Formats: sequence, C-alpha cells, structure tokens
Amino acid sequence: MILGILFYGIMMLYPMSAYQYECYQMRLPLIIKRLVEKYIADGEASSAKEINHGLCEGFACDIQDLFGEVEILGVEELMVGVDGNPSGNEKFDWGSLRTVWDLAPPGGLSRKEIDDMTIGGHFWIYHNGKHYDAESPEGVKNLFELPYFQRQINSQLESTNQKCNPGPSADEDYPSP
Repeated sequence: MILGILFYGIMMLYPMSAYQYECYQMRLPLIIKRLVEKYIADGEASSAKEINHGLCEGFACDIQDLFGEVEILGVEELMVGVDGNPSGNEKFDWGSLRTVWDLAPPGGLSRKEIDDMTIGGHFWIYHNGKHYDAESPEGVKNLFELPYFQRQINSQLESTNQKCNPGPSADEDYPSP
C-alpha cells in the first residue's frame, strides 16, 4: 500500500508516458503469478484453485499490499437481501452490476437463474476494468468469467446437462430492479 502511495506521488511529479504506464500495469499479472507460486512453495495451497477455495481473501489482501491501487471485491458486497435480511435470501444487486461494471449474467442464463443458485463466497481483485484472482492472473472483463464462478454455476447446471457460456446473456425474463 505504501509503495502504491509513493508511486502515485512520484507519478504526479514525473508523469509517465503511455508506454511506461503500460509496463507498470503489466506488473499485476506477474505479482499474482509469483504470489501463487509462493503460496504453493510455502505449503499454504497446492494450486491456484485451492487458493480460490478458502484462501482467497488473504490472497486478495496480499495482492493489494504488493501492488497497491486495487479494489478487493467479495460476493457478499455485490448482493442484497430480498427482505432486508442479509443472510439466507440474497440475490445479486443487478442494478449495481450493470451501472458500475456493465455486467450481465453469463450467456444463456437469466438473472433469476443466477439468483436462484448458491454461489458461495469469494474474494478477488478489481483493477482497471478487469477482475483478477489466483486462477486469473491476466484478468477478465466479466466477473462471471473467473473460473471460481464458472465452477459454481456449472456444478449447479450439471443436473440439467447445461453448461454456462461466460459471455453476457439477454435476461428479459427478469425485470430490472
């Protein structure tokens, strides 16, 4: 975090060229890859997938400490309780998902179908229009493209022999909030 603040201060004094800024941005995927390697080498996890299933919050915090100017997001932050009760009956806050990130449900699914699923908890990084986690060091535009969400959604679709396409879908059957 301190490095991010220091870097920002230096940027204000000595503005970067577009090329220098692009090189700086390329650091985030490298930091994520190296941190995954460290977690595995230290025996904290055996894979990036394992990091995303239990260690994701700590991993996101570590990335924030190393890189600085990133936002940590969690599933719970993107959901609202149907009756004001924050547990047991959440659905995604589609208004915010569309307004802030221009996101729609993954291809072939409606908002109602996603809301009826149990997604589970996950934390990841958002930076410059992309979502990152241990399995997606290069980042993805739509959070539903993160492998964690793909697994959660596809596991619930298995019984109907459907598969989720990570791209956006039309969701006319579910009114906007």
